[in-house]
Amino acid sequence: MINALGMGVSIRTPILFLQSLIVNYSLSNSIIRTIIKLSYIKEIRGVRTLGNKEKKSKEKVRYPLAPLLLFIYLSMVIYVTFFAWNYGASLGEMGPGGRNYNLDPLLSIRTIHQYGSPQMIFTIIYGNIIMFIPFGILLPLTVEYFKKSNKAVRIMPVVFLGMVFSFMIEVNQFVFTNRVANIDDIILNTTGALLGVLFYRFVRAVTK
Repeated sequence: MINALGMGVSIRTPILFLQSLIVNYSLSNSIIRTIIKLSYIKEIRGVRTLGNKEKKSKEKVRYPLAPLLLFIYLSMVIYVTFFAWNYGASLGEMGPGGRNYNLDPLLSIRTIHQYGSPQMIFTIIYGNIIMFIPFGILLPLTVEYFKKSNKAVRIMPVVFLGMVFSFMIEVNQFVFTNRVANIDDIILNTTGALLGVLFYRFVRAVTK
């Protein structure tokens, strides 16, 4: 995802970036529809009071900016992962650089901790976690905006879709760019999505 070598920003044609936005828009819509199906819980439209058994509808909180923020966020992730850095491996000094892949879990994380500088450790390891925390927050808020139910979005569908999104990025980086497909990036990104959705659930539990 975020690689160690070749940190210079390369210029790409606006047409490619426009195409990525179009793909991103379709992807975000597909993700929203999928998680609505995965997290669907039967809607409760009202509750009976103990006194007169009168039905009272639950007030539903909506987040109208969530879909827009999710689209902007996904666009930024696609730009950073496909255009901002176009060369280098995530294996630090032990890696060959350029197009490569790593299927050994935790290999690059151990190597970077052993040989990398503090800046490299923060950028590659913690950067990959931090980058996906907004995914775990904005996706549930967007789903809540479109759902009829007032129930909280479940944790595991968000984490699963975060992992799928990260996997798609890694595959596309290897196929279409001079980059590395790294299973450790998927692990770190999924961890970030998990932290994000846990934060969403915590805030929702406290404020409702």
